[in-house]
Amino acid sequence: MLLQEPRENLAPPGPAAGIAFPPCDELAALVDVIWVHEIDGRTARHSGDVTILPSTSVVACFQYRDPLGLVQHGQARYVHSALTGLQRTAQTYRAEGEVGSVAVRFTPWGAASFFGLDGLAGRRLPLDEVWPAPALRRLER
Repeated sequence: MLLQEPRENLAPPGPAAGIAFPPCDELAALVDVIWVHEIDGRTARHSGDVTILPSTSVVACFQYRDPLGLVQHGQARYVHSALTGLQRTAQTYRAEGEVGSVAVRFTPWGAASFFGLDGLAGRRLPLDEVWPAPALRRLER
């Protein structure tokens, strides 16, 4: 089993459900937390943009359903699954439609166990550049 009991709720009960799970004991040295977040279309239309502050963690985010918009210069560029490195600036996201995400925040040494990460600092990398594309497409369905 990859997950233990939920650590915390990330959103109030309702159409935008989000829960943080600690990893199982076997992954605890590599993974800090696993988030599952879902937003229905009605909530997305009324929720507005969300800004995530810079982080020193590598996060792999698997998107399913509709893609999530990364807002840059007022325009949203819709992205599917991605791997983010150490962020220098805040990132703003926009949900439109039915959005579902599973995000894995790695420990500082954990991401290197899964991916070759040279040059990732400050970048957003499509996950299919470091994860086998066929396996990723199965996860995104």
